[in-house]
Amino acid sequence: MFKIVSKKTKSLTKRVKSHVFEKVIQAFMILFGLSAVAIALAAVSYNSFSIEIAIILMMIIIVLLILAQTQILIRIYEQHED
Repeated sequence: MFKIVSKKTKSLTKRVKSHVFEKVIQAFMILFGLSAVAIALAAVSYNSFSIEIAIILMMIIIVLLILAQTQILIRIYEQHED
């Protein structure tokens, strides 16, 4: 009826959840990075590098920076959790 959960078990489950979240963020970073490279290569190959494409690339780079910052904050949180 009652579960006995130690402090170590709670810490482990938090670490596993943050590790999974970190892997999801890395997957999104890879996805956005590949899409930025694909857009840039397509624009260069068609000789149509316009302002709209530059804005899209800048927005993708901003998203990548936000995801990288989130990943760093997760690692800092894990270090202070121990």
